[in-house]
Amino acid sequence: MGISVARAAARAEQNRHVVTKPIVDPEIRITVAALRFVESTGFMTADWVRVDYELLGRISTRVMNEVAGINRVVYDISSKPPATIEWE
Repeated sequence: MGISVARAAARAEQNRHVVTKPIVDPEIRITVAALRFVESTGFMTADWVRVDYELLGRISTRVMNEVAGINRVVYDISSKPPATIEWE
């Protein structure tokens, strides 16, 4: 069974985050790869694609193993509206 995707995107963001326990290295940076797959007709509205968890797990593992500096992968489930298709 396949999935229908109108647009797929990935974005890397370097973030600061709050932790509940001390970090050994205070210079640690979390670099997040945010994935977004949407389905749309005409791109006036868009809905996030319900991707199988196993597939998301494989994508996450590959991104963290193959893209230098990425240490977290998230999946964006925002629909348009209110979100935009592209991150701005």
